[in-house]
Amino acid sequence: GDKLTAGRAETLGDDYRLLYIARRQELTDWCKRLGWSFTVNHTDRLASDALVRVHMAMTVDGSSAGRIRA
Repeated sequence: GDKLTAGRAETLGDDYRLLYIARRQELTDWCKRLGWSFTVNHTDRLASDALVRVHMAMTVDGSSAGRIRA
């Protein structure tokens, strides 16, 4: 396969973070246009936290109270 030699990972950190934030904003905007919700779960949190948020959003009777905010 292909190899990438980047030296120290710290040199890539700022660019990676900027690209990550831009992609996340793009997904958020796309979801808003479609009337969908968007949520993020961080790896230092339990996956069950995200599942509970998704479940709550899906079981609300279609009111805006059931939307998950970005």
